[in-house]
Amino acid sequence: MTKLTEHFDLSEFRHGDTIPDACIGIFTDLAELILEPVRTHFDLFLVITSGYRSEKQNIEAHGQPNSEHMATTWMCACDFYVKGISQRMVFDWMRTNESLPFHQLILESSADGSSVIHVSINKMLPGVRSVLIGATHNAVPYTKADYVAYNPPHSAELNTQGDA
Repeated sequence: MTKLTEHFDLSEFRHGDTIPDACIGIFTDLAELILEPVRTHFDLFLVITSGYRSEKQNIEAHGQPNSEHMATTWMCACDFYVKGISQRMVFDWMRTNESLPFHQLILESSADGSSVIHVSINKMLPGVRSVLIGATHNAVPYTKADYVAYNPPHSAELNTQGDA
């Protein structure tokens, strides 16, 4: 077992093919910078339903051809839900949190009424956010949702130092 953070292990992101060693760092970033703050804020367990996908697995999951689930050293994604709480509440908290460095944030609902949250990190597109609401397996087109722009926690320090 490869422990990524206090509450997340690499095995949670594996639902099929082995995650390449080169991608461990980006999954650590996803867990540390995005998932841990969610878990801390709500103080509830996160269940990862989809993480790393090979190209074949991505096709089987009806994923986009450029899905960030097909991780590289600079991007990855996972789908999750938080046990015991409305996923809409989690999604709303995340999309209005300026310190979470997500690239994509999508609230996906299924026909049975359940929901999961898709979240990705992409170091090639820092600060670029795409926030959407849609259906699992791309069953219906996504619609855009409002969000707060990314504001790294250290940016105030950088601006203050730059003015001196």
